[in-house]
Amino acid sequence: MQFLSQTFIFVFAPLAIVLYWIIPAKYRPLFLTIASYAFYAWWDWRFSILMLITTVVDFTCGKWIAKARFDSESNEQVTADYRASARVWLAFSLVANLGLLAFFKYAGFFVATVNAVSEFLGGGALPVPEIILPLGISFYTFKSITYTLDLYRGRTKPILSFIQYAAFVSLFPELVAGPIDRSRDLAPQLANPPERLTRVNFNLGIAFFAAGLIKKVLIADRIAYYSEPLWGDALNLTPLEAWAAAIGYSLQIFYDFAGYSLMAIGLGFLLGLRLPQNFNSPYRAKDIGDFWRRWHMSLSFWFRDYVFFQIGGLKFDKRWWALFWTMVLCGLWHGAAWTFVIWGAYHGVLLLVHHVLRERKIRWKGGAVGIAGTLFLVIFGWVIFRADTMHTAYQVFLKMFNFQGFATGGTVPLGLIALSVIAMTWAILGPNMFEFAVTKMSPPKRWALAIIGIFAAIAVLIMADSTPFLYAQF
Repeated sequence: MQFLSQTFIFVFAPLAIVLYWIIPAKYRPLFLTIASYAFYAWWDWRFSILMLITTVVDFTCGKWIAKARFDSESNEQVTADYRASARVWLAFSLVANLGLLAFFKYAGFFVATVNAVSEFLGGGALPVPEIILPLGISFYTFKSITYTLDLYRGRTKPILSFIQYAAFVSLFPELVAGPIDRSRDLAPQLANPPERLTRVNFNLGIAFFAAGLIKKVLIADRIAYYSEPLWGDALNLTPLEAWAAAIGYSLQIFYDFAGYSLMAIGLGFLLGLRLPQNFNSPYRAKDIGDFWRRWHMSLSFWFRDYVFFQIGGLKFDKRWWALFWTMVLCGLWHGAAWTFVIWGAYHGVLLLVHHVLRERKIRWKGGAVGIAGTLFLVIFGWVIFRADTMHTAYQVFLKMFNFQGFATGGTVPLGLIALSVIAMTWAILGPNMFEFAVTKMSPPKRWALAIIGIFAAIAVLIMADSTPFLYAQF
């Protein structure tokens, strides 16, 4: 089941939300767990078994980490003598989670890479395993890892109820494509749900869900309708078509993923939960560091806290090494392909240059020039991210910077031009939903809700032609 289906919008979501508020508060975590597993099993019931294994392993490891780290009566941290035992259980959790993720997501990539090296050296080839990638495995695995890591560091208290922990891992609004929530933020909300759905949360929930639906169906999918054929013939593009394809995909992936995040956050409001903001107008960023503080924020902050800081990011002599390899791993997280790895390395180099310049008091020019320059660098990277191979990316770059070839023109649909202008203007100049509503702590005005409702109704009418969310494949 996916958000963009009549079954979800008109049956599953309303029924789940209504029943959630009808049943007694103490049974709501159990109900959320059952509803989330039903939502996930709609695609393939085997996915649910894998998620359950992850949940059981990490809850058990968390229990023993907590026993080693906390006194059972006072629940206060005990001496360092117990940390060796906690490290064993933490290691077991990490090996189990990352092992499952590596097998399902990267086994084929590893074998294909070995075969490529073997072929170059004149050797034989291994059979490439055909493994179905469970939807959302990267997201719920990282959510689960945060729990055991935070327990080990004493940054969160143990979740005593397995049902509450299962609800945290499987929460259906976040299950397929995040945001990647922290247990210390979400678990207390699940343990102490509000008694009733307030008018403010109801209005915010409807507005956020509808705004996300509009971004996905009316903008991302419409841009994809025009730009995907260009990518399908990427090796034969004219310079204008290459730029149209690059800009189109840059807007498609933003509105597609930001749309999903808004829908997830809207569902959270309707369940009385405050889920984290995932996008903060990233194409408004004034430098590349600012971009990564605005783009896929829950993942960016996850890699900062659990990778960058842990491999030496706080030490001056290791900071640059840690920053680069953190971004390489971030790229690999997105997919099992060298294009993703190189995309991560590209952003790692950009961030290195950015911080070296800052150390030398050389500032990236702000204002419109800074935004335009940052956006150019980001679009350049999206070409690597979108291309099937680095050869394809290289050919697209050659076309984009073949300035003499601009005279040959090309066929760029007027619809793509119009949509790109509107979408880019909104992305840079328009307020995002958190600025529009949450920051001011007031629901949208009636006229705004009416406009959102009209466009959302149009989106529902045509969503049958929508494509799956891009980040669901990661």
